[in-house]
Amino acid sequence: MKGVILRAGWFLLAMVALMLGNSGCCGVITCVPPPAAPCLIEMLLIDESAVPGEWKEQGTRSARGAPVQFGVERIGTVFSTPIYGGGGQEVYRAWDKHEASRGYHDFMSYFSVREEETEWQIPPEITYHSQVADQSRLGCSTHLPSGVQRCQFIAQYEAYIVRFDTDMSEVMTYAGFERILWDIDRRMAECLERSK
Repeated sequence: MKGVILRAGWFLLAMVALMLGNSGCCGVITCVPPPAAPCLIEMLLIDESAVPGEWKEQGTRSARGAPVQFGVERIGTVFSTPIYGGGGQEVYRAWDKHEASRGYHDFMSYFSVREEETEWQIPPEITYHSQVADQSRLGCSTHLPSGVQRCQFIAQYEAYIVRFDTDMSEVMTYAGFERILWDIDRRMAECLERSK
């Protein structure tokens, strides 16, 4: 009988530990909701006015467009052209800026070098540096078999992480890429200003 009681006690202890450890926000009695967002996450996505005229948004803006299982809220969208490739943006809202900072370091794996690609570097034509992000990285890499260059930008803005990546072409120039990054910064600054 003592063994049964002991096993039941360990089971209850394990369940309490599991409930407390689940996502860092839930306890045995209550579940604390995440902090309120300063703006609707949809407002943080660029639109067709920010991209070259040949680009068209594909599908719907949804969590499916942000494939990484991170944060308390996420959204993404994709743009493409018939012959010049395309690009996409993902936005993730973490619980707070500390979780976002940890997540930002995980997102750096997008800059890993694959065997068929060149190292990620910043071309001299790109001079953009975010004045809004807490931390950011951008770079470009060329797919050696096809010769297509891909550029990407990943940034942390307080509790948010934003990723934008694009195929470079005669349609998507370095100047066009920088205009999109400026638009992302503008949207983030407007959103975060509301929380002050």
